Amino acid sequence: MFKPQSLLNAAVSACFIGPAIMVTADVLTIILNHRFDLVEQTISGFAVGPYGWLEKIGIVMIAVCFLLMGLVLLNVNNVNNLRWLKITGILFLTAAGGFLFTALINTTFVTVIAGIHFSFHKLSLVIGSVGFYQACLIFTGLMLSKPGSIAFGIYSGFVYLVGLATLLWVLFSFHYIAYSGLAERILTGVNLIWIIFIGPRVIKIAGASIPEKQPAGALQPQLKYNQIDTDSGSSATMVEVQGNEPGNNKQSTY
Repeated sequence: MFKPQSLLNAAVSACFIGPAIMVTADVLTIILNHRFDLVEQTISGFAVGPYGWLEKIGIVMIAVCFLLMGLVLLNVNNVNNLRWLKITGILFLTAAGGFLFTALINTTFVTVIAGIHFSFHKLSLVIGSVGFYQACLIFTGLMLSKPGSIAFGIYSGFVYLVGLATLLWVLFSFHYIAYSGLAERILTGVNLIWIIFIGPRVIKIAGASIPEKQPAGALQPQLKYNQIDTDSGSSATMVEVQGNEPGNNKQSTY
């Protein structure tokens, strides 16, 4: 199991490594496939062609990034003002699953078996996107309420609106969409900017709210309150404090 600090470091690193690998994979696939047009051909279209495994690696890396962010956010303290962070953790895990299935389902064998390849692929992509954009919506509200994070909140809201409009456009467009490849790459760029610049900030905020685990064998601080009746009828309170280190028990009376 990840230690909290190891998980934080891995999640922050993934926010930079994941987008870099996805962009590099897409550029290499475009260069190696001279007969494809990046303006018309989507990332998913490249993924089923020659060197498509490069595109799939990029998509899987984004899924890993969302997975690590979700695990970090789910580990925050379970108190009222941090519940929204836990909800975004669930949304990021949903996004991770959606993008992972997007990469795995985007293969020709599903078409041969059931003939529903496109429907599953599209559904997975929509589920992953909805999870991410709903998380952006929540962070919009949280960040706009903080003076030092207003710019991040505005950009999160922008990502949500652009993503929502694109999803509606794709879902309710039953005809060929011109420049679909270019539009998808612009939208992906908008999403990757969020991951690179806002993702690490979110992880640091969540990391500050993750409870520290005590070393094995350490004693938790304990307070015991006992009421002692005095001859005068009044009462005094004795507080027994046990230290954090084994064998270091101290008692004080106040």
